[in-house]
Amino acid sequence: MEYGFNNLVETLNMSIKDFSQNDITNMVCFPKKSLKPFKYELINSVLEQQGAFAFSFSQQSQFLVGGYNSGQVRLIQQLQETKTPVCCVSFMNKSTQFISRGDSYTIILWQQDSKNGWICKQKLQGHSSFINCLRINQEDDLIISGSSDKSIKLWRIKNEQWQCSQTINCNQNKILSLCINDSSNQIISCSSENQIIIIQQQCDLEWKIIQIIQLDTSGFRLCYINDDIFVFQGNSKEKMNVYERDIQNNQFKLTKEVNVRSSRNCQNYFPQQFIKKKSILVNKNGRFINLLRINCNGDFINEQVLEFDHKFIFGSMTEDGEYLVIYDDQEKKVQMRKYQD
Repeated sequence: MEYGFNNLVETLNMSIKDFSQNDITNMVCFPKKSLKPFKYELINSVLEQQGAFAFSFSQQSQFLVGGYNSGQVRLIQQLQETKTPVCCVSFMNKSTQFISRGDSYTIILWQQDSKNGWICKQKLQGHSSFINCLRINQEDDLIISGSSDKSIKLWRIKNEQWQCSQTINCNQNKILSLCINDSSNQIISCSSENQIIIIQQQCDLEWKIIQIIQLDTSGFRLCYINDDIFVFQGNSKEKMNVYERDIQNNQFKLTKEVNVRSSRNCQNYFPQQFIKKKSILVNKNGRFINLLRINCNGDFINEQVLEFDHKFIFGSMTEDGEYLVIYDDQEKKVQMRKYQD
């Protein structure tokens, strides 16, 4: 099975070998002109029996890392530092280092060695329950982790080692999803207690909860569109909420609801993603993956819906929006899909 996965990565590498970082532009999230309709066509599929719960692409998309049910982390080589499922992985933005969840309560930092392999550089310990989500800011100097121990931890480098710099206690809220804005000064999270928690960096560089939005349901997915807009997907809801910041009081409020395909019940470990270059939002909801584009008027248009027979689907999109990788746990297959307009 590993042979098939490596072939999938190799196919991706060959397809994007001419891609460079200069091709990624800081596109305004609302394009100035209408963009063509699009779809993601299936270009490759390989059998993978072990179960893949998380994926992450490196910034230039030359590497794809997968976190597996067996406790393995795979890139082009197979890495193993844990016996529990690897549900969170994330590449850094300015290097080939990446982080993954280790033994449920641990974060592992992976670094490329002199032979172009990956080795465990450091283990970050501090949480007392399952880590459900990991994020890295744009400058690669802040790691954010959310856990079932009802806390968010912020990690920074000190004396060449990552250390926990602050713990934010979230009362009775198990943290299910996280996102940090492009300015790296605000974090949003959704919790088990039907709340969105908004945390902002203060003048003294400490982080503080500045707003709690009460919801009528829990949810596993939210992400920023820009510093002033974020979206949230409620569990089993046929509407996706759009929140905008009120410049008068610096508070976010619900401004619109967007129709999306949905099914009963969902699960986490397939984060929402907004792709700036193509103005595309990836929104997994139950057994559906909604692929929405934001048009020049700020409207969310559901361009393509991928339907599966169950809710256990996991995936990620490349930073430029050219490729979408999905693991179907029922078919036991990893799909690679390519953008077509």
